[in-house]
Amino acid sequence: MKMFLYVLLLVILDAIGLAAAKQWEMSHNKFYLIGGMISFALIPIVFGSMTRLSAFGVANATWAAVTTLVFPIIGYLLFKEVLSLWQTIGICTIVLGLILMEIK
Repeated sequence: MKMFLYVLLLVILDAIGLAAAKQWEMSHNKFYLIGGMISFALIPIVFGSMTRLSAFGVANATWAAVTTLVFPIIGYLLFKEVLSLWQTIGICTIVLGLILMEIK
């Protein structure tokens, strides 16, 4: 359960940082730049704590796989970005890898 909370917090921080960076690039509003920087600055602290619960490689792969699944959804909802069929297949393959990693 703790691992899930760490991954969720990492995904939220990562999503805020990336969305803020994209908004800053479009608007050049410094609020987005500062918000993104703060969000990205917190990620190493959370990730470091997460590695106490899992091996470094597994923790990183879990975070990467979850963000790979969540970010296209955020991109579609916030920025109207659309994925190709091959991009969707690639994302599904990554998620399948995450599922396989969790099998003991």
